[in-house]
Amino acid sequence: SMELRADTVQLTQVLFNLIMNAAYYSPTGGNIDVNVTDEGKKIKICISDEGKGIESKNEDKVFEPFFTTKPIGEGSGLGLSVVHGIISSHNGTISHKPNTPKGTIFTMDFPKL
Repeated sequence: SMELRADTVQLTQVLFNLIMNAAYYSPTGGNIDVNVTDEGKKIKICISDEGKGIESKNEDKVFEPFFTTKPIGEGSGLGLSVVHGIISSHNGTISHKPNTPKGTIFTMDFPKL
């Protein structure tokens, strides 16, 4: 079994947020995959979708407070900045890269202790 010392409420918030974002941007019938792997001193969690991906001009902005690409009223823009803050408070990291052939992969690394 893999053990991670984390605030379960906050970690649930992180995963819920990322999965809901993936669902929001996914086409009908698109796959969302969640993979958890033991990397020795770290736990890696990857969430991948088959959506339209993140435009290159927005790559560095997605974790900023109030940045959103959702229509007015559909997103507060606090999602990924809150996610980033929670992960940082657990001494973890989050990054994103394009999925192949389309979509996005968000990768989180958490130290085990």
